[in-house]
Amino acid sequence: MYSKELFTFIIVAEKRSFLKASKELYITPASVMNQINKLEIDVGVKLMKRNNQGIQLTSAGQSFYKDAKRIIKQCEQTVARARHIARSEKQIIRVGTSILRPCKILVDLWSEIDDGALPITIHIVPFDDSPTNMKIMLDSLGKEIDCFVSPCDSLTWREQYHILLLKQRECCITVPRKHRLAKKEKLQ
Repeated sequence: MYSKELFTFIIVAEKRSFLKASKELYITPASVMNQINKLEIDVGVKLMKRNNQGIQLTSAGQSFYKDAKRIIKQCEQTVARARHIARSEKQIIRVGTSILRPCKILVDLWSEIDDGALPITIHIVPFDDSPTNMKIMLDSLGKEIDCFVSPCDSLTWREQYHILLLKQRECCITVPRKHRLAKKEKLQ
């Protein structure tokens, strides 16, 4: 937000010494002097008088010091305000849901980790699973919805989309007892 030279100038002005300022800033006295020299060159004005007893601010330096303190305070307040606003705003993730692709598993997982403090909220967006609409929905992924939960073993999907495994779920099928599949132990 502001230059390190400006902050260094304030510390030197308050400590009245390059050595004391260097100890507070955890840099060498030569680095402090270089930063002050650079600042004075950039500003085009002598801000400090140097002598054996330390430094004194010139009249221009005193004015510059007051303004620099105000600038740094305003910068810090600006950053604090922006961070506060960012923390209070929630990002929205639009999760697609349908009869064949219910988002309940994601909502359940989300409720386990979110106590309301996370900066993200989920909006559920219904969509139609017909083959035509599914193609349209996949093409619009990222525009109307951000993601959806679905069983996925499609190589095509894996090539086109980033797929994140939420949970490995056992899949069961129910058939009448007299159906030919009822006698099978395992389907392949």
